Amino acid sequence: MPREIAFPLDHHRPPTVLGVGPARVLGLVMGEGAALTGIGIALGVLGALWASRAVGSFLYGLSATDPWTYAALAALLAGIALGAARL
Repeated sequence: MPREIAFPLDHHRPPTVLGVGPARVLGLVMGEGAALTGIGIALGVLGALWASRAVGSFLYGLSATDPWTYAALAALLAGIALGAARL
């Protein structure tokens, strides 16, 4: 049986039908996106610090553990991830 017949399209509406406003839904989505972004950045920084010994000789004029570089890239990736969660 096709899904459209088994479950009418009225049941596929966004959660605003249940009394949750669009701002609350956006807040929930952004909160979950921020949590996942934070976990990903933390794991990424730990992995980069672990791998920095191997790639340190390839860097010119930059330390393998330069905190400004890590902070700038973390901020850039967090902005991209939260922008994607906003969509």
